[in-house]
Amino acid sequence: MKCLLSLTLLVSACSSSSLTAAPLKKGMNEQQVIEAYDKQLPERVVERTCGNETPAPFSCKIYIYEGILRRGHPKLSVVFENVGGRWLVSQWL
Repeated sequence: MKCLLSLTLLVSACSSSSLTAAPLKKGMNEQQVIEAYDKQLPERVVERTCGNETPAPFSCKIYIYEGILRRGHPKLSVVFENVGGRWLVSQWL
């Protein structure tokens, strides 16, 4: 049973999308994020105001990658903040 479980985990790790291992870092620009994901464009891009519940809301852009497995979550959202006219990663969910 232990061998079967180990084999199952190994096979699922090998078959998961390369998007799950992409190294995201705060401060990356849009092009760096796209390159980190093997030049795959996000399924959706949303521009909105983030931080409405804070004293200082800010403009943000969210890249939404759907259908990828990341720690059991089928979606990855990369949030960019406009810093000096450049969109830079501030967080990802």
